[in-house]
Amino acid sequence: AAQVKVSDSPAYGKLPPPAVEKKGVMVYRAGERVGFSELKYHVGWMEKHPSNGCVYAAGSGKLRAYKVAADGMLEEFSSADALGNPAHFCFSADGAWALCANYSASTLSVLPIAADGSVGAATDSKHHEAFPRPFLDRSWTLPVGGHRLEAPRRPAEPAAR
Repeated sequence: AAQVKVSDSPAYGKLPPPAVEKKGVMVYRAGERVGFSELKYHVGWMEKHPSNGCVYAAGSGKLRAYKVAADGMLEEFSSADALGNPAHFCFSADGAWALCANYSASTLSVLPIAADGSVGAATDSKHHEAFPRPFLDRSWTLPVGGHRLEAPRRPAEPAAR
């Protein structure tokens, strides 16, 4: 798909469009571009693991693990089904798990991260949804596991005069 041009963007016209559009990430070292690491799949979110040195990417139905080569290029070495179309993910505090938020499936899936950085098969998945609570004016509740996350109510609006 062609990129949309936004004429009032601060970057508009400052960079020439690429000769060939590719999926991937630019690689920089100390603020200087050193290359382009092409990816085979659409990626919606990427994040570096807190301790194992790998980079993970969510997209196209999977969570993928990449090793970072000496030149900064990414080399995929593992992937697992995210049980949906992941839009975002985060790691547990100990880095042993990834929690994927799947957009179209409306699920949260839990995938283990092995000691070598590889991604294991999902061990759990929960459907999530936000829905209005009619007895609490303008409140939304999101059930997650055994907990409920509730958005705060807005203060009452002043009466019309």
